[in-house]
Amino acid sequence: MKKWIIIIIAAFLATLGVFINLSSVIETDSLVANSILYIVLFGAFLLLIKRAVLVNDKRVMLFSFLPAIIIAGIEIVGRSLEKYNSLLLLYISPEQILLNILEFIGLIIMFYSSLVLLFSFLEKRCFKENDLTPKPASLSITKKALIIWLVIFLAWLPYFLTYFPGIITVDSFRQLEQALGVSPWTNYHPVFHTFIIQICMQVGSLFGSNMAGVAVYSIMQMIVMSGIFAFTVFYMEKRNVHRYLRRASIIFYAAFPIHAMYSITMWKDIFFAGMMLLFVICLVEIVTNPDRFLTSRKYIIFFVVITILIILLRNNGLYIILISFPFIILAIKEHRKKLILIFGLVIIVFAIYTGPLFSALDIAKGNPRKSLSVPLQQMARVAAFRGDMLNDAEIKVMDGVFSSADIAKYYNPRLADPVKNHFDPEYYEENKMLFYSTWIKMFFRFPKVFIESYLANSFGYWYPETVYATVSLGIKSNDFGIIRQSLLPDKVREVIEYSSIQNKRDLPVISMIYSIGFNTLVVLSLICLICIKKQRRYLLVFVPIVILLLTVAASPINTEFRYVYSVFTCLPILLAFALCAPSKPIENSMCPSVAD
Repeated sequence: MKKWIIIIIAAFLATLGVFINLSSVIETDSLVANSILYIVLFGAFLLLIKRAVLVNDKRVMLFSFLPAIIIAGIEIVGRSLEKYNSLLLLYISPEQILLNILEFIGLIIMFYSSLVLLFSFLEKRCFKENDLTPKPASLSITKKALIIWLVIFLAWLPYFLTYFPGIITVDSFRQLEQALGVSPWTNYHPVFHTFIIQICMQVGSLFGSNMAGVAVYSIMQMIVMSGIFAFTVFYMEKRNVHRYLRRASIIFYAAFPIHAMYSITMWKDIFFAGMMLLFVICLVEIVTNPDRFLTSRKYIIFFVVITILIILLRNNGLYIILISFPFIILAIKEHRKKLILIFGLVIIVFAIYTGPLFSALDIAKGNPRKSLSVPLQQMARVAAFRGDMLNDAEIKVMDGVFSSADIAKYYNPRLADPVKNHFDPEYYEENKMLFYSTWIKMFFRFPKVFIESYLANSFGYWYPETVYATVSLGIKSNDFGIIRQSLLPDKVREVIEYSSIQNKRDLPVISMIYSIGFNTLVVLSLICLICIKKQRRYLLVFVPIVILLLTVAASPINTEFRYVYSVFTCLPILLAFALCAPSKPIENSMCPSVAD
């Protein structure tokens, strides 16, 4: 009887937590609560909690409780940032504090009960017959891969014909101007990607127009990305991943509109996301069978090339590799020397690339403001909200950093570009120590302002309910004669446009597929599942994705889907790996990336 009383109270608190969360107002509205739907929800929670309390595996309970606390906290903190760009909603009134506490407890109960049952099922029964044991090579698997490649490419083709010759944004045109020789080359946008654009434009010039060059780029990117996705499904079959997961992956890669739209968008992020997927696959091989992978010259060359491409295709790729490799080296003890040599080779190649090669080609390095979004935003927020408390020394430094601009009026809590546009790189280079010492002193004087600045400029990457644009459409007006020319009949074009423009954030459940924050939490949940399976080495596979999420949280914009596109390209292999991960390392694994 006592147990049932506790379950009933817990179910009521969970229902109350959902009600407060959905209300999303400071004072609850009794009319909203007066709904029969909450009776249904209360009954569902009774059944859920009744089953959850039967789980007695301490490891499952721990790694269900920890993410439940994190998710519940994210819901409350994220909503405050969404509404006020600050943490005001956490303490605005005694009534709101009470509501926050009740919501927090209720959401923890709901998420814990859901996760503990989910993890218990996945750990004990799900896909036990599919343990990543490799299949022998066969011609049929290769043929399937080619068919999948063609299917994905053809699924994307209507988008290319609708938005012919491709999608070009402001950033794209900055690289295009360099590729066409209109402006000097700089590494503000990765030079290697600009070089790819230049090659495509030169091929297009053979057909007599810049339009053809853009079309060549779009087709080339479609072929490469659809090939990488097809290879991923091929790899999953080679590793005995369940057919349901493979079929779901094919549907995800072929039918998810963002993949199609990004395949024809001239952004560095797209190729980068493809390389990240291949890097993660390499890590799966290194983790499950390092002896085979790291004793093969072919595999090592493939791994080195992919690693270098990650660094060359995005500036934060360097941080991903620099932080990932120490974890890999520490975990794979039996091949530590070889991994150190690989890491050293990658760093040497990068040093030559950005040093002597850049100098020889007269390529300017990017503006340092690109990596200073967080401190510049924090200083600007202090100027905006605590300007009257700044001392003379701080004002002097900020006048130098921001070119004497009244930076407070340019501060946008969710976008650093307006502030960064007034950044003086010469002053920064001459006064780096003064800049950072002032920034640190300001942090200790205004810690709350600094923390709120960081959270307001990054919550879109971890708060599931954040709504934002996911794709760009068409082509910005330009002087290169590049315009959009749809090649499809109007009615077909309208259908494709509808599927590409709609983010589906107004549809329950479907909306979360497009949510960066939700997919970040999916990654967190998969990490917890690996911990439950007691496979610490397997966590290496998630390291680059976690680092990516940490680096984009320091990006200039609150939410930018393309920055974390790698999470979405890697999701099928991460899901397959976590769900099918065996209790012991696999023997005699095969990496089909360079074999068979």
